Amino acid sequence: MTTQRSPGLFRRLAHGSLVKQILVGLVLGILLAWISKPAAEAVGLLGTLFVGALKAVAPILVLMLVMASIANHQHGQKTNIRPILFLYLLGTFSAALAAVVFSFAFPSTLHLSSSAGDISPPSGIVEVMRGLVMSMVSNPIDALLKGNYIGILVWAIGLGFALRHGNETTKNLVNDMSNAVTFMVKLVIRFAPIGIFWSGFFYPGNHRFLHTVGLRATAGRAGWLYVTGGAGG
Repeated sequence: MTTQRSPGLFRRLAHGSLVKQILVGLVLGILLAWISKPAAEAVGLLGTLFVGALKAVAPILVLMLVMASIANHQHGQKTNIRPILFLYLLGTFSAALAAVVFSFAFPSTLHLSSSAGDISPPSGIVEVMRGLVMSMVSNPIDALLKGNYIGILVWAIGLGFALRHGNETTKNLVNDMSNAVTFMVKLVIRFAPIGIFWSGFFYPGNHRFLHTVGLRATAGRAGWLYVTGGAGG
C-alpha cells in the first residue's frame, strides 16, 4: 500500500492561484526592500521586462479582441457587455481610489523633467476636441506603435464591421489571430508575481510607488480581459 505525499509549499504556490502568487511576490518584494535596498534594486530588470511586455502586448490585444468580437458577432447573440463594463469601471475606480489613498498616506515629491513654462495646456474645449478627433484618424500602425488607444479602437471597430461581410475563412483567421494574442497575454500575466516582486522595492515615500499602483491596475485589467474575453464572443 502506497501513501500519497502531500505537495510541498513551493509546489502548491507554483501550481496554485495567480492571486496567491501575486500576494506572495508583493510581500517578498517589500521584505527585500526593507532588508536590503541595493539587493532589491538589483532585481529591477525583472520588473522592467514585465512592464515592457505589458506595454507591448496591450495595443495589439485591444485591436484583435475588438475586431474579432465585432466580426464574429451574430444578431441576437448575448454579449454580456453589462458585467464587462461594470468590472472595468470597478477596476478603474478601485485603482484611482488606491492611488489617492496612498498619495495621502505616503506623501511624495515628483521631480518633473521639464519646467511648468515649457508645458502649454489646451487653450479651450475646441483644441481638446481637435486633439481627440486627430487621435481617431491616426494611422493604424502609428497608433499601435505609440499606444494611441482611441485610434486603435476606431480602426478595430471599423475593421470589425467591415469583416462582417467577409467570408467565414477570413473570420476564422481573425478569430485564430485573436486567440493567439490572448495566449500571449496569458503568458505575460503568468509572470505578474515576478513583476510585482520587483515592485516591492518601491517602498512608501518613493515617488515611483504610485506608478506601481497604476501598474497593478494595468495588470489587473489585462488579466480581466483574457479571463472574461473570448474573441469569438
